[in-house]
Amino acid sequence: MKYNDIKDSQNQDEYLAALMKKQFDQELKEKWAKQLKTDYGGSAPTPEIKQKTLIRKLLPFVGSIAACLFLFFVYQNSVQSEMLNPETAFLEEFNNPIIHPGITKGLTEDNQARQTGIAQFNKQNFKDAALSFSQIEVENTEDQFYQAMSFFYLKESERAIPIFEQLLTKDSNFNEEINWFLSLAYVNKGDSASAKKKLLGIQETEWKFKEARQLLESL
Repeated sequence: MKYNDIKDSQNQDEYLAALMKKQFDQELKEKWAKQLKTDYGGSAPTPEIKQKTLIRKLLPFVGSIAACLFLFFVYQNSVQSEMLNPETAFLEEFNNPIIHPGITKGLTEDNQARQTGIAQFNKQNFKDAALSFSQIEVENTEDQFYQAMSFFYLKESERAIPIFEQLLTKDSNFNEEINWFLSLAYVNKGDSASAKKKLLGIQETEWKFKEARQLLESL
């Protein structure tokens, strides 16, 4: 049937509308066929291709998120590595006791209490060591330091702190060690304010300066 054969105007309109729809559908079909050929080599995208296409589009975003998370964890680890937990600092020293070098060179007096104290200290019998050091008739600063260290390793900070503080007022060769261990003794006692004060007194050129600054960050 041709358009001119239709006499009724309504039927002519319906025929024209159907013809235009058919033409539009054909043009749309040709357009999509051309696009599919460009994107997929002429075949319609399968679910697998659609999934791969979606993944390919999402990869840059996933990569960016992964990179951000990586940088975040690196930053967190770097911050944590610059801090020293108070409990960790105390336990690290507690679990790795120092060694007494023996009778001070040039010391002539034969003091049984001193020799016993040194022997017991190096055997980590700190209770006996503290007792022996306290029985020395003429104490020197070294005797007092190792007596205080014995109390430190016994976790008796209340007894170690006064000896450490007294030694800081004397001409002692142990001031750098005292400042560090005294800080930890205050930490163990729960006196963070006094610990901070002692830690701030440790100078850059002195023993345990780096650890002191790390410990300060966590107090």
